[in-house]
Amino acid sequence: MNNLEEAKAVLGKALEDVKSASFKDLSELMGVNNSKAFDMKGAEGGEYDVEVESIWEEEPEGNLRVNVVVFEKGWTSFVPLSASMLVAPDGEILDEVVGEGL
Repeated sequence: MNNLEEAKAVLGKALEDVKSASFKDLSELMGVNNSKAFDMKGAEGGEYDVEVESIWEEEPEGNLRVNVVVFEKGWTSFVPLSASMLVAPDGEILDEVVGEGL
């Protein structure tokens, strides 16, 4: 498994965790001071920083845009992987986009 494949697997795991969180919990991740950051290890032992942040899509208490970014620790952190999902107040995921960089 190369670094990109491992990083994609880490992003996939982080997305699973985000999808299992409640809308209320996700709505509390607004702004830099409230975003969630944590470390994850890949299957091959790579170390990654993961950041999760939310913003209201159009209006407070409406749909929530949740962004997940994975940075490999070291010099490759300049090319993060990212994903974004739109979550309705009832918890339904309305849209999901997974990319290979910001």
